Amino acid sequence: MNRGVALDLGFFQIYWYSIMLCIAMLVGVTVIFGEVRRTGRNEDFFTNLIFNTLIVGIIGARLYFCLFHFDYYSKNLLEILEVWNGGLAIHGGLLFGGLYAFLYCRMHKEELLGTLDVCVNGLIIAQAIGRWGNFFNHEAYGMAVSRSTLKGMFLPDFIVDGMYINGLYRMPTFLLESIWNLIGYGIISVLRRGKYLKTGYLLSFYMVWYSAGRLVIEGMRTDSLMLGPIRMAQLVSVVLIIFGIMLFMKRRIGSRLDNLYNSNVPDIKVTKKDASSAPVVPPKRQSDPRFANGNASASSFMSAPVKATKRPTNSLSDQLNSVPIVDSNNQGGVNNNPRPTTQFNPLPTINSGTASPSNPPVVNPAMVGLGNNNQMNSNNVNQVPMNYGVNQNMNQNNNQNVNPNPNQMNNQNPNNYQ
Repeated sequence: MNRGVALDLGFFQIYWYSIMLCIAMLVGVTVIFGEVRRTGRNEDFFTNLIFNTLIVGIIGARLYFCLFHFDYYSKNLLEILEVWNGGLAIHGGLLFGGLYAFLYCRMHKEELLGTLDVCVNGLIIAQAIGRWGNFFNHEAYGMAVSRSTLKGMFLPDFIVDGMYINGLYRMPTFLLESIWNLIGYGIISVLRRGKYLKTGYLLSFYMVWYSAGRLVIEGMRTDSLMLGPIRMAQLVSVVLIIFGIMLFMKRRIGSRLDNLYNSNVPDIKVTKKDASSAPVVPPKRQSDPRFANGNASASSFMSAPVKATKRPTNSLSDQLNSVPIVDSNNQGGVNNNPRPTTQFNPLPTINSGTASPSNPPVVNPAMVGLGNNNQMNSNNVNQVPMNYGVNQNMNQNNNQNVNPNPNQMNNQNPNNYQ
């Protein structure tokens, strides 16, 4: 059987390479649309996006491959269209397809990272299946090995026989990459259901996982695309790994409840304990645009202008509290603290008669504990509390009422006011 041709009708041939690519795209699209429905996204948007991206990606993969074989294809231009003969570079498809997805999302005002997160699981399973097209086309093989080496890898006979290329047995690097991608598909299938999974996490994982495997496996291949002495696939893999790590670190900034990938999935809910860690939004601030999503990050408050309001100072208490306090312990110095710890109570003391041991004066509670060594004139039944602070001494022989107005106090004796 001709391994390259699956069906020969004489005037029309169907190649195994094309069949495997079609199966890969069908499975990948099915997985993507399953994720679209699970996350409650717009199916019409993804239908147009995937259809157009597949076309752009295939064209980009072919042009990328032909660019590195420019000397040959510049003389055989029609063979550029013969994609069934192989020659599709996945990095070219990712580059052109990713650029188109960026422009399409921007045109329709859709989030790019969330859109790509939905697609990576279908993309990596499609790559795993598509690598088998390289097997039928005698592509993506490694160094020469013995048949016993391949048998020692517990490979089935059809793979061992299929790796006999140009008179030598070759290392099946296509199989290594296919298995690596299958493992990545399984990991993404688990990660995508995470409660605190942020948009961009799946994309960053795909970039790092696929590129790390490709970086190692590409070093085993003997048919790599070269840029001088550099294997182009390895260079691109290093760049993707760096970008993937940077994307992951950037998306970690902020609250763990921000930009959640599964925010629209009914069976994945944030518990009350998780919600309590988010900033509490007062009801009167619900109309504030900073609280549009029910919570606000610290950066929104730091960047928003704050309108200061002046506290009214019309009350008698505020006027008295604004008077400088003379501290006798400070050797006559002035304490400029306008807010003493004990608030002034303008209510006077009340006494029903002459003070005596049997009829003690009723003392205003605001005068109790106002400072150290406070002394009251027991003979003054109409005393108004005004002297409060530290080391206040009242004149025992002063039987006159004291004017509560601080501006009319005796300024000669610092013990008479504070």
